Amino acid sequence: MDLKLCFLILCMLMQEIWSRQGLTLRQRRILPCIFESKLSSNDSQWLVASELTQRKAWLVPRSMSGSLDSDGVKFIFKESSVNFIQFLKDDGYDLVCEIKVYFTDNIQILWPGIQMKESTLDSWFTNTIKHINNNFHLTIFFTKLSERQLNEDAVPHLYSSHGDVLHVSAAFMLSTKTPVVQTRLNANVLLDCKFSVDHKAVVNIQWSLRRKGGQKFTILSYNGSTKLIKYHLKGISMNVEGIPNGSASLLLTSMTVDNEGVYFCSVSVSSLYADQEIHVQVVESPTVTINADSLLLSEGLEHKLVCDASYYYPLDVSIEWLREQPNQKLLPTVLKNVLLKSHKLHSNGTYSLSSFFMLTAALQDDGAVYTCRVEHASLKHPIRRSVKISVQRATIWEYHLLILGIIVTAFVGFLLIMLKYLQNGPVTNMFVSALGRHKTAC
Repeated sequence: MDLKLCFLILCMLMQEIWSRQGLTLRQRRILPCIFESKLSSNDSQWLVASELTQRKAWLVPRSMSGSLDSDGVKFIFKESSVNFIQFLKDDGYDLVCEIKVYFTDNIQILWPGIQMKESTLDSWFTNTIKHINNNFHLTIFFTKLSERQLNEDAVPHLYSSHGDVLHVSAAFMLSTKTPVVQTRLNANVLLDCKFSVDHKAVVNIQWSLRRKGGQKFTILSYNGSTKLIKYHLKGISMNVEGIPNGSASLLLTSMTVDNEGVYFCSVSVSSLYADQEIHVQVVESPTVTINADSLLLSEGLEHKLVCDASYYYPLDVSIEWLREQPNQKLLPTVLKNVLLKSHKLHSNGTYSLSSFFMLTAALQDDGAVYTCRVEHASLKHPIRRSVKISVQRATIWEYHLLILGIIVTAFVGFLLIMLKYLQNGPVTNMFVSALGRHKTAC
């Protein structure tokens, strides 16, 4: 009985150990990063003149600082009103994290709670975190806590700001949950841009746009001192009442092709400046039609099959024709004798394209299915439109009509060639000269 009890206790202890070791980075809110700094070869101070180096780093909540035993620089952050923990819901493998020293060209950053002498060249850091699936992007400004602040916070000596451990506090953050946006024409699109500051501050906001192949220009500016907002582009708006709550989001109304491009949300607080890029693309799916649902043809007759892909954007589109014979076990055959018309540009910026070929009815095509397959960037799967062909054997009268048609066509062609020759050739000149002599004799 004692052995069973000991075994049970041992199993419980092992399960507890395994459960603790199995905590994910998401549960612990610990994020692996790359720390890029200008590290001197003589000591661990970051110097402007030294070369860039990259080191492993970690963002660690103070509550978890004692549970991380790994190589690399540990940025242990103090609890702050700038809450970026809300973004660390995914495992660290889904996030790209980079930390850099924020060099200000010897400009002192005036910030509440930081004395002038404490604002040295290596006291500010920028941290960018991007989700690999573009779920969000954010930029955070950290400031290193001074020895006085560490003493006031009663931080244990084990976690002092020396060596590979730095105690920091998030002071300013700019984020977007829409780094990549795809939208349809005439739709309303909200470009998410949020900011957070650790104190009540004057905030200036600017939105810019860089169109495809164009230059970057300002489309909106907001002055935090005067509370005035200026628009430089039609069809955009920003909720000024949301700015005190950290919202700088921009609304695009009735989206057009001309307004797609890269949007920049820029926010500045004191000497700190950050921006977020938001890529906006118009995507309009094509409407695909064929000029027949089914065909009943007589052997030997020709018919033009046309596939239209209309009102799509962007320009790149692929159209191909496939033929599938009755009881065919192999893959459908891709037709080669297919022609394309030139792209047609519509007034709203969308395009249309037609693909066609001449089908000469043959008995082996009876029951065949011809399919137009269209691929486009807006489609997860190609659009298919099909037409079934029925071919019947031509009657004696249809053969006669076909032969008569060929004879008539050839005769008409011959007459046209002769008329053209007579209008420009020597026979015409001789006839005109004879007619002139006849008139003179009269």
